[in-house]
Amino acid sequence: PFFGFFSGNFYDELLLLELPLIAARVFHLAAAFSLLVTALLFLDTNPGKLRLRLSARRGSGLIWAVVLFCWLFTGGIYLSRGALGFSLDEDHLAEKLGGRVDTPNFVIHYDKETIDGDDARKLAMDAEFRHFQLLNFLGKAPVGRVKVFVFGSSLQKKRLMGAHQVEMAKPWRREVYITAGGFPHPVLKHELVHVFAASFGDQVFGVAVRWLRLWSFLPWPAFNPGLIEGVAVAADWSGDGLTPHQRVRAMIELGLNPPLQAVMGLSFFSSAAVRSYSIAGSFCRFLIDVYGAEKFRELFGSGGDFYGVYGRSLKSLGKSWIRFVRRVDLSEEEKDLAERRLSQRSVFQRKCIHKIASLRHKAQKLPAKEAVRVYEKICRLDPLNFGNLFRKLLYEYHAGLYPDSWETAGELLAHEGLPKALKAPAYRVLGNIEWRRGDLEKAGKLFDKALSFPVSRSMRRDLIARKHAVEDGRFEPVLRGLLLRGRYAAFYSLNQIINQYPDWGLGHYLRGSIAIQRGHHGVGADSLRRALGLELPHELFKLEAHRRLGKALFLDGQYREARAVFFRLDKDKYRESIRVSARDWMERCSWMDAQKLRDKVFVR
Repeated sequence: PFFGFFSGNFYDELLLLELPLIAARVFHLAAAFSLLVTALLFLDTNPGKLRLRLSARRGSGLIWAVVLFCWLFTGGIYLSRGALGFSLDEDHLAEKLGGRVDTPNFVIHYDKETIDGDDARKLAMDAEFRHFQLLNFLGKAPVGRVKVFVFGSSLQKKRLMGAHQVEMAKPWRREVYITAGGFPHPVLKHELVHVFAASFGDQVFGVAVRWLRLWSFLPWPAFNPGLIEGVAVAADWSGDGLTPHQRVRAMIELGLNPPLQAVMGLSFFSSAAVRSYSIAGSFCRFLIDVYGAEKFRELFGSGGDFYGVYGRSLKSLGKSWIRFVRRVDLSEEEKDLAERRLSQRSVFQRKCIHKIASLRHKAQKLPAKEAVRVYEKICRLDPLNFGNLFRKLLYEYHAGLYPDSWETAGELLAHEGLPKALKAPAYRVLGNIEWRRGDLEKAGKLFDKALSFPVSRSMRRDLIARKHAVEDGRFEPVLRGLLLRGRYAAFYSLNQIINQYPDWGLGHYLRGSIAIQRGHHGVGADSLRRALGLELPHELFKLEAHRRLGKALFLDGQYREARAVFFRLDKDKYRESIRVSARDWMERCSWMDAQKLRDKVFVR
């Protein structure tokens, strides 16, 4: 894992027995056997010990022949390691991906087949901005340029370097491995933190390690995953609608928070990832905000010597942190939203995780009706996982098995332990079914029922738009094509309806959003400005219109105008996560406006 093929970590549940892993194990066995056979040349059979000189025993010629054959076989596999895929060096991996971008601080290798030059340039700008942010936040940057490998898909990443559903970094090599994911990239900053932390971490691994003495003489590394992942979350500080501080407060109120002492040790992996990462990130952010980055760098380099760095024990620091977190703003709706993710179990508490991951992978390749049968088996293996039952409901819906969908939804909603935030998506599916059947009144009631539960901002917008569609016959046909069937061919009909009803705010909002998705940022910005001047179904649409307008203006090179749009979102009336995102965009706009970086970015 330190030099070549990476077979995945605790969170990479899909581990398939494929050629790279088989080739790696054949190489390991061949190398071990070659060493053992070579040892026979130095074995003195009388006392049964190895000597420093070759033995003059009978049959040594045959042994020499076997040794030569074994080492030739082992060497042949090693020389073919790139083609076999179990040990790709930088040059081989770069050749496979094909594309390259050079910037002052990065060398970015990207999959030329799926990522065009314009997207590669955006990623390079994104990386340089994150470098600027992290240097300011952490106070130290890696020496030399960081290598970033960007894969076209998670399956390509798994095939070329081993990791599948996880994005990762190798701090000791100043390398980051990610899957292409839009702009700004959702995890690039998080993974770059690991490389930055290597500049003040352990000199061998580049992470938070305390070196212990095993049997009084053998050096043994005691890794601190709480600090390793905590600093990445603290520096990135993005989330799914809640900040890490808010998620920790929700955990405390729901009684789901593991002890801080456990998270700041190897027991980090005993809890669900969302809990461990949130607690570690919140605590590390607290330390940096209160005591400064320099002290934290010293703590990270020590591997977790809290008393030596801060003059206080971990327990004492934890009490101060908990008192701070309890004062963080958190509404009841935000707590309910957090419950769904926070109630997840760790990989050690779930049943048959690799078997289930393999079955899910199989279901993705099958038609919907056949995938339903696969999910029936998954639900039998792990009946307490509500997510699996919900996926079964989705496959039944897409297969047109509406009676079965209603039955599965009833089973799902009957569970007493079902988080409130998972009830809304279930009612949304049932509403879609009735909409497809033509019962618009019943569909509207089901969408109304879904809206009565805590939902994310994007889900609430979606439900409001669907309710608007089934209640207003003028717009139902075109919205059916866009929302229910996902047909962008309905874009033409949308334009016709807008021409007929020019004051329809939702229509301008949808037209602007689709135009931006297609890369027409100027046209999209004009439509969103028009939408903001008209009546929209809910305040959430205005919020999202501002966010999309700001992004469109940024991508169109209008950085000052974009900053002004995001400035409107940094208001007390909005949730903290919205304000955090707005401030990040404002900083990005100001940085880009001051840069002359385009002349220093070379795309090959």
